[in-house]
Amino acid sequence: MIVWMAVVMSGLALVLSIVLIISLIRVMKLTSQLKAGLSDLRQNGEPIVGEVRRTLELANSDLERMGAVLGATELVGGTVASTLRVAHNVAVEPVIQAKAVQAGGSAAISKMREGSSERAKEFKRLEKKRRNKEARKSG
Repeated sequence: MIVWMAVVMSGLALVLSIVLIISLIRVMKLTSQLKAGLSDLRQNGEPIVGEVRRTLELANSDLERMGAVLGATELVGGTVASTLRVAHNVAVEPVIQAKAVQAGGSAAISKMREGSSERAKEFKRLEKKRRNKEARKSG
């Protein structure tokens, strides 16, 4: 019985050894495939990475140029705004002031005319009243 147990144990050890050897062989094949894949990736990836770098450099240079253009545009916009303010102060402000003076003068003249015509009416009314009084006294 002990012999049979030893034979069974030896058989089990042999089966386990074979399973481990097969697993080890598969791991070694997988490792060699991974090495080959990494080698291909390095060979094919380097040109792609180089192209990506060149593309990024071109994009950066374009962005720098665009930044310069935007900076110049901001300067031009500021200059135009300043010029418009000066033009407004030089051309529009005097026109507005002249219109205001004209409107004020027109209003003053109208008031003076209204006042003088009212005074003339009042003077005529008082003169007529005075004549009526004199006519009553004389009459």
